Amino acid sequence: MRNIKFRAWFSGKMHDDLIIIDAVHCLSLKGIGCPLNAGIADFLSHDDPSSPMVLMQYTGLHDKNGKEIYEGDILGFDYYKHPMVVEYKEWGFGCKEDDGTWAMPNEEYREVLGNIYENPELLKHE
Repeated sequence: MRNIKFRAWFSGKMHDDLIIIDAVHCLSLKGIGCPLNAGIADFLSHDDPSSPMVLMQYTGLHDKNGKEIYEGDILGFDYYKHPMVVEYKEWGFGCKEDDGTWAMPNEEYREVLGNIYENPELLKHE
């Protein structure tokens, strides 16, 4: 079974210490908590409205170096010309290939290079 974990981007910083305390009652990020049954919006509202919080879920997958892969990560592959972004679709996690198909290549071929918030320059390719 895959661990249900999240990280959050807000106020110009990645917070990877977001954990589920209890699947029904609480999310916590360094002591900030919110009852899930009150709605995730309560948790996502914080004191900087100019910087919305973005949650990214752990995929349950790792790269070839053992690093956890989250939504929004930019992956490099041994056999693709350019990096791709991990996204969630109704069927699961994957990366959109140039031909429009979706895939998540095997662990030995993928490497986390960064993420779309801290390293957007990685997606600029010719």
